Amino acid sequence: MRARRTHRGGEHTPRTGTAFRDVRVPFWAEVRRLVERAAVVFSPLGTIGWDLGVTEAGPALIEGYVWWDPPNDLASAPAPHREEASMRSLLQSLERQVRALRSS
Repeated sequence: MRARRTHRGGEHTPRTGTAFRDVRVPFWAEVRRLVERAAVVFSPLGTIGWDLGVTEAGPALIEGYVWWDPPNDLASAPAPHREEASMRSLLQSLERQVRALRSS
């Protein structure tokens, strides 16, 4: 797993200062396979926010959220997403995508 830059451009956790590139998720390949299999099973729902746990025995799928609410997540994000025009445009785009998924 490669470190990715966050929306703030940071490569470290804000609380502990741990570098993302130094973090290794145990059973990463198994985690991905589990989520990919679950996504296929629930593909008619479009998108799902998954909660997973990693135990000593491997990954465990805890639950999935149909209403994982990206607009709320983005509303609490730092600038530039808090700019009203930018947020309005993003929400309108998400609404169009949801309508398109529902009509297909």
